[in-house]
Amino acid sequence: MKACRRIVLQRSSPQTAAIVTSTNTIIRRLGRNKLSAAIALVIFAVAVCALYCALRDIDAGKVFAALRSRSWSAIWIASVFVVGGYVTLIFYDVFALRTIGHGAVPFRVAAVASFTSYTIGHALGAATLTGGLVRLRIYSVWGLSIIDIAKIAFVTGMTFCLGNALVLGGALSYAPQAASAVDHLPEWVNRAVGLSALFVLLAYLIWLLPQRRVVGTSNWRVVLPNARLTLLQTGIGATDLCLVTLAMYTLLPDSPAVGFTTILIIFLTATLIGTVSHVPGDLGIIEAAMLLGLPQFEKEGLLASLLTFRVLYFAVPLLFAMLAMILRELGFGGAAQDNLATLVVASGLGSAMCSPLAATCCHLLPLAATCCHLLPLAATCCHLLPLAATCCHLLPLAATCCHLLPLAATCCHLLPLAATCCHLLPLAATCCHLLPLAASRSLSPKAKTL
Repeated sequence: MKACRRIVLQRSSPQTAAIVTSTNTIIRRLGRNKLSAAIALVIFAVAVCALYCALRDIDAGKVFAALRSRSWSAIWIASVFVVGGYVTLIFYDVFALRTIGHGAVPFRVAAVASFTSYTIGHALGAATLTGGLVRLRIYSVWGLSIIDIAKIAFVTGMTFCLGNALVLGGALSYAPQAASAVDHLPEWVNRAVGLSALFVLLAYLIWLLPQRRVVGTSNWRVVLPNARLTLLQTGIGATDLCLVTLAMYTLLPDSPAVGFTTILIIFLTATLIGTVSHVPGDLGIIEAAMLLGLPQFEKEGLLASLLTFRVLYFAVPLLFAMLAMILRELGFGGAAQDNLATLVVASGLGSAMCSPLAATCCHLLPLAATCCHLLPLAATCCHLLPLAATCCHLLPLAATCCHLLPLAATCCHLLPLAATCCHLLPLAATCCHLLPLAASRSLSPKAKTL
């Protein structure tokens, strides 16, 4: 079996061989890491239980009403923040490419790789694996190997962690009571966690001051950015997190009024837990954390806001990312790359322009629920298809009948006459019996004459 795999890899293209080899390596490593898989399952199970407890008494009619009453202006503003967040994600890859020494990769290629890898990776779950495979497919054309893709994943992961340390650490230090609604820890513990995150960030910057630091060995060596570039890296991650939180904050119900810091802590805590769990799209985790952390909101209105956010941040960009990958696979040469870069720009604009579409989808959710109730009727109709086929064979007969309709109308006018004739039938029968008698009488004078 191993020999067959070796022959297949030798006969395949270098890109395909690299992808197959990297996939097998990653799968073997994931198979050994049973602890992380167990933690992910536990997090997902807890989120599902919490979500069930929060939604078991919810009124679906109120949720649909809240979706129909979504403010168009709020959806537009949230869409702008979503587009800004995805634009910021592009700079994750741009910064990582400059850090590992591949700054010659064009910006349009980095934009395509970043947008598609993050969107597809978040949707499928295990973003490090799925997003890494998408990056490898795109960057391998520009000479990047599987080791370079791993380095990009390391640098982008650092960007995300540094941004969380600054934003979430600062928010926890300022308002620790907001996190207590989710983690049920005392305020002083949450504040200590926030201060610790800020302290670690500061210590890391101080560690970078004397000279350039290197981590890893052999081909896996990564030269870390200096302190000044690390501040830029932290700013990229913090901007991304703030823009996404602003999109969620804009979609929340108008009342009761809740501060942005509270939403920031609860939402970023949920996304951080979702990242650790590798659940596709953080499904259920964001909803559970928001419903538990914001009990002051009506459940139906808050759930409607979360559903709208999912359409804007996950569903619509995923459609554009899949379209970008399909067009890229169908393209050839450099012209395909240029067209794909144009498509990425269009996808960003499309995400903003699709906010009315998202609102329309929210209005169509009750119709979708009604269609679900009509599914048994649809199944019954499927059983009637043979009868429909038989009717199709009778169509020529029906056409002939249509030509006979004028005759049928004439017959309808003759029906009274026919009824009268029916009443005269007994008289006609009597006349028939009298005909012999009449004949005998007419012949008797002649007989007398003879």
